[in-house]
Amino acid sequence: MREYQLMRNAISKFDLDLTGRTVLTEAASGSFTWTPILATMANADKVIAVTASSPYGRAETVIEETLRHARLLGVEEKLDIVGDKLPEYIEQADIVTNLGFVRPIDASFVEAMKSDSVICLMWEPWEFRDKDIDLEACRSMGVPILGTNESDDRLQTYKYVAMTVCKLLLERDIEIFDTDILILGKGHFVEPTMALLLSMGARVADNEQGLDNPPDCVVCMEHEENDCLVGEAGLYSLAEKESPPLLVHICGNIDTDHVAECKAPLVPEVPAACGFMSFTTGHVGPKPVIDLHAAGLKVGQAWLDEDGVALRQLAKQLPQYPALIDFNNQR
Repeated sequence: MREYQLMRNAISKFDLDLTGRTVLTEAASGSFTWTPILATMANADKVIAVTASSPYGRAETVIEETLRHARLLGVEEKLDIVGDKLPEYIEQADIVTNLGFVRPIDASFVEAMKSDSVICLMWEPWEFRDKDIDLEACRSMGVPILGTNESDDRLQTYKYVAMTVCKLLLERDIEIFDTDILILGKGHFVEPTMALLLSMGARVADNEQGLDNPPDCVVCMEHEENDCLVGEAGLYSLAEKESPPLLVHICGNIDTDHVAECKAPLVPEVPAACGFMSFTTGHVGPKPVIDLHAAGLKVGQAWLDEDGVALRQLAKQLPQYPALIDFNNQR
């Protein structure tokens, strides 16, 4: 399978070696299938993967598929898939990932962690949500929390977000070339998305006045603020629009009642809550997720190995929760 080679490539690309380490992560579906297997292929002594049923798949199916791939790759013995975050699992982990089924990492979770373990966010600190991790408990226990530099040349995650937007538009018969596209939002995702759309021949603006024609589609991608993007009081109102454009929701706050009342087509029909993404980069394929999670695991490895070079390249600190060592003083 291509995914097997992608994991091998990612391990090589990030020089990921988890020998002697235990990783606590999730077992999930789609492009997130590969994270626990990736850790085992990087020589982790043990990987404990938490799973549960979700709108994306049944727990039984996730377990069956994950173990099938693990068997084919000869790493099944290293992998335990569990349905609960019991203290007996948590206390074994050297590296804890902040992925869906592991969250929330609350006070009781932190209290069960080893004193020399590390939490890896697997994304950048600006995406942090307070309800995901109890920072006070981490501070009390001295548990470090580190993000991943998604702008590293080996990742370029934001460009994959732009590709995700393009794929969603093409899937909905928006040709991109010679079309008018309105982007709502600001921050890390917007500039790469606008650049890619422009390179494909679209006319793109970040406000309605920037377009000479009504937009063929409106893309919502605000991941940091709670300002309303689409609604009567939002940046863009559908009221009195004779033919409402397609709305594509990547992230951000939109008034779904307003959208429904105006009968505007919305992708997806039920968008993610503000602060979450309706579509991850896994929508374009498994590579961006595999690479990102390999990088996130490498951050954990680098912390435990006190590898200052790798930390300076790949790790990012939470502004509200600085790491416990100075990266620059590490070898």
